[in-house]
Amino acid sequence: MARRVDGQLTEAVTRLGGRAAKRAGRRTRRRLDRTEPIDTSELARSRYDDEIETRDGPGVRIGYTAEHAVHVRNGTRPHEIRPKRATVLAFPGRGGRTVFAKKVQHPGTKPNRWFDDAIEAWPDEVRRAIRALR
Repeated sequence: MARRVDGQLTEAVTRLGGRAAKRAGRRTRRRLDRTEPIDTSELARSRYDDEIETRDGPGVRIGYTAEHAVHVRNGTRPHEIRPKRATVLAFPGRGGRTVFAKKVQHPGTKPNRWFDDAIEAWPDEVRRAIRALR
């Protein structure tokens, strides 16, 4: 009898945990939607997220496939930019005029913690979801 009750309890906790993980996953996705850096929206389009089963129970996997995601997250040092396929770079300048250059010196970028902040908030989101399910 005790094993049956333990099994039912384990099943109930797993079910509740799964619902809480899904709810917390939705909240984390919404947080990322609000805080993702938007320039061309390529980063946002490259986000993947799926609900998964792990050894410890249900979970959510979230990541980005855009090559520049790591540079946005970690920042970059000052660096030179040269054209890859053309002989010159072309970009909008002051007054709407197109500027042409064989190379430019990029000043670098600061790290953007949008993803880290969302992931660090995950335990709080799970706790909030469990309280809401009670």
